[in-house]
Amino acid sequence: MSDPGIVECLKGRGLVHVAGGIKVFDSLDLPAMPNTCDARGSMVAAWLAPSRWLLIGSAEDSERWASLDIPGAAITDLSHGRSIARVSGQQWRRVLSYGCPLDPETSFTPGRWGCAQSVFSEVPVFMLVPPDGLWIELHAPLSYQTFFWDMLTACAAPQGYRIARPDDPIPTMAGLEADSLPIEPNTWRHREAAHR
Repeated sequence: MSDPGIVECLKGRGLVHVAGGIKVFDSLDLPAMPNTCDARGSMVAAWLAPSRWLLIGSAEDSERWASLDIPGAAITDLSHGRSIARVSGQQWRRVLSYGCPLDPETSFTPGRWGCAQSVFSEVPVFMLVPPDGLWIELHAPLSYQTFFWDMLTACAAPQGYRIARPDDPIPTMAGLEADSLPIEPNTWRHREAAHR
């Protein structure tokens, strides 16, 4: 069996929340349908709710987006408030199924960018899947970073996943760095036992 995949923590991502009655933002068509996205190069606009979107790009993109003054739009930079993990490989849907009630087989349409909001091990997450379906990004609140990472790596371990290291030759979106957190997998079990 080939290498099932990699769990990596992404750094250098730009995330901006946009709300308002607009249809286009920085050449991105803002999707009107639930759980859909529009992408241009390394920039993605993902539907969150009616008149609400998450823009994903580089750190430079988010700085530029946050500085724009667009009538009728509220723009909030979320870049420093999220922990982002990418799970790639043949078994990412199975890894997701260990900690998420969402059915990954039916929730994302092959051939199109897809997004969804759910929970992973009781942590609220935003999920992003590219058209080729080779990986999924999970965006969690930064305040849950340690627990989220521990649970994700614990769910990936039975599938033979490995944790990416900064020097791994792994594919990433243009201009984005891959890095891993300095946290050992399964440490949540030790913390949980200490609190009993």
